[in-house]
Amino acid sequence: MKAMNKVWVIGDASVDLVPEKQNSYLKCPGGASANAGVCVARLGGECGFIGCLGDDDAGRFLRQVFQDNGVDVSFLRMDPALTSAVLIVNLTADGERSFTYLVHPGADTYVSPQDLPPFRQYEWFYFSSIGLTDSPAREACLEGARRMREAGGYVLFDVNLRSKMWRNTDEIPELIARSAGLASICKVSADELCQLSGASHWQDARYYLRDLGCDTTIISLGADGALLITAEGELHFPAPRVDVVDTTGGRRCFCRRPAVHPFPRKLLGSCPAGGSHQQCQCLRRYGGDGKRRNDRSAVSRPAKHFSVQPFAGASHDREIRSHHAR
Repeated sequence: MKAMNKVWVIGDASVDLVPEKQNSYLKCPGGASANAGVCVARLGGECGFIGCLGDDDAGRFLRQVFQDNGVDVSFLRMDPALTSAVLIVNLTADGERSFTYLVHPGADTYVSPQDLPPFRQYEWFYFSSIGLTDSPAREACLEGARRMREAGGYVLFDVNLRSKMWRNTDEIPELIARSAGLASICKVSADELCQLSGASHWQDARYYLRDLGCDTTIISLGADGALLITAEGELHFPAPRVDVVDTTGGRRCFCRRPAVHPFPRKLLGSCPAGGSHQQCQCLRRYGGDGKRRNDRSAVSRPAKHFSVQPFAGASHDREIRSHHAR
């Protein structure tokens, strides 16, 4: 489906070094926001990236990836005085990942409110909490969200919490609250809900972001799919089973779908299903951008075979527990 309005993405962009074979790494474009922009463009949407990169080999590589995928780079600033972020992705046998940051803070944290473009009604603005870890990127993200809402557009906030990137973790609750209050849609994982709220079970914290002012919440549940919470109710979307190679791109492909769909609520319910489909395809490939080289299939196929079920509270909890017991 062709997007109706432009999606603006702001925030982190990095070169990810993903282990491919023993003693060798695959050079992949990375960063939650950068990959969001590429995913939106591959899904047929019009997307622009707002950011800052070093005018170095890594930065020029990332800019070329944007251009090759049709992402507008008119508001991507290249600064020769800064160094682009580079990190190593560490993978376990089952595809779970952790990160070793070789350059932090990178040039991407220097995007500022002065880099923001003018916004128009019905456009989208995407950012994640990674963009809130350092100034001036923090101010750029929050000001961009405020301006987009003021212009009559929509804001998608991906919590994507990485505590190790924060200089002062005491700042996290306030900044998450400010971001959620500006958001039309918040994407969060079950683990992140527990971490933010202090609850032992995500089910007890599922209204955490709604209570902070977010209109709609999408909770990713890993192998158990996703839960969509709106003013009209709650829907659970099961996920298909896949053989996981690398989880790095999973959440990024998952939460770009809502920004590509038009916003009417009658279509919003299809977003977690479509997002789960693209997420599952990404999990079967190396690298955070969901593909290897020119393979577009990871994010381009439509979702067709998803059953949608009303969220059943305690009975759903029992279903999840019984699944893990098998």
